[in-house]
Amino acid sequence: MAERPSTLYLGLDCGSSSVKGLLYDPFKKRIRARERIRINTSKRAEDGCLFIEQSPQELLNAASSVLNRLLRETTPNENVTIGIASQRSSFLLAETQTGRALTAIISWQDTRGLPLLKKWRASREPVYEKTGLYLTPYYTITKLLWILRENPCLAALARKGLLKLCYLPSYLLLHLSREQRPAIDASLAQRSLLLNCQSAQWDRGLLQKFAIPRALLPELRPTYSFYGTLPDTFKKPGAVIRAVIGDQQAAFLALNAPGGKTLPLLNLGTGGFVLIPTKSKRWRQAGLLTDILRQKNNRLEYLLEGTVTSIQGAFKWLISIGLMDDEKSFHPPQPGEWPRLPLITGSFGGLASPHWRGDLKVHAHNLDASLSRDELLLGFLLNTAHLFWEILHPLRNLPFYPKELAAAGGLSKSRGLLEIMAQYLEMPIVPVADADLTALGAIQAASNDALRIPIEKGPAIRPNFAGRNERERYRRMAHRELLKLINQ
Repeated sequence: MAERPSTLYLGLDCGSSSVKGLLYDPFKKRIRARERIRINTSKRAEDGCLFIEQSPQELLNAASSVLNRLLRETTPNENVTIGIASQRSSFLLAETQTGRALTAIISWQDTRGLPLLKKWRASREPVYEKTGLYLTPYYTITKLLWILRENPCLAALARKGLLKLCYLPSYLLLHLSREQRPAIDASLAQRSLLLNCQSAQWDRGLLQKFAIPRALLPELRPTYSFYGTLPDTFKKPGAVIRAVIGDQQAAFLALNAPGGKTLPLLNLGTGGFVLIPTKSKRWRQAGLLTDILRQKNNRLEYLLEGTVTSIQGAFKWLISIGLMDDEKSFHPPQPGEWPRLPLITGSFGGLASPHWRGDLKVHAHNLDASLSRDELLLGFLLNTAHLFWEILHPLRNLPFYPKELAAAGGLSKSRGLLEIMAQYLEMPIVPVADADLTALGAIQAASNDALRIPIEKGPAIRPNFAGRNERERYRRMAHRELLKLINQ
């Protein structure tokens, strides 16, 4: 009697610095194989803007290699279903007929569109009302307008319908699927600032406002849908690609599979994100983002998101100047230490939620020659915690204010940082042990919630309320100095 075919799930995570993949066996409830290939990033500063790019061919090579390595771990009698997650705002432009990349991958961290914000300043609120997102240089539209302005040939191709805007999954679908259709889901398309977050359709008014041809945009599909099949060049030709989703949304799905306790997510990676579920309610909160979590069964689910830029970049800078080393263990300030600590305000990548001032960087206050190395370092770490306090504090009287946060991402492995965050926010933080939460979320999306993948969590790190008055005074001073910086 022939053995009955079984289905494995493959999750692909196209991140800021690498392509990662997991092969998951739902019958044995374990990860069978993991793969990761790093991708190079080029950075340069010019006229006050950051130009951050990656190679489209390197992305394709890395994704193909990760897929092939994982598929080699399957048997002939096993089927494979694939989900793809990616960083949400990185994009490139490709030739419609051939799929050939005509630009580099423009990173979500790239700020070349910053000068164009002045022209569109009056559109900030109308854009937010329609898209749920703020008009900032981190999202696609200002960078897309910059590219079309600086490259008349590309602008001409766009007008003729010969150019296609591709997010990372849609570019992979062009080249790594038989169907070669660059589709995308609403969680990614929203980052264009051209998608209406209520209808999950391209917004005609925004396309007219920014003079973007409809033919430039990829096809929209639900998060769980048919996106294509692998061609004969892979070990499993015909393997179905069933889901496309943004990376932060994928991580949230993995953490909050059906039947379990719902935990808001604190993701500490290249950037920092707080994701709070509001279910089917499209909640508006000044300074925060109304994210589409996913489109499932023709119904939209939403998140409230707060964003902090360049956390990993700040840590790398602290290491480079000798204030911090990789093995450094941090500890929160003790009672009596708070008054001596310096105030660091702003963000290395510019202010994101809830103030949205990408032009404002880091400023230091209360610096003193008597400060120790550890005290100065602690000031920078408290600034990271304070940026999240700015996001969460205005929500304290709302029904979905978090009682605790689950922490994921590379920097969540620093227990000292989580202790500082828990104490500063006065909120328990639950560390998530699995480093591949985004790839697991891509699998969760591809299963259409048929799976409940066990996610290992550590014990909650709870705040110590000793010295609470000192901490409150420090937070208030940090808040005042940040407002001064914004309003000067």
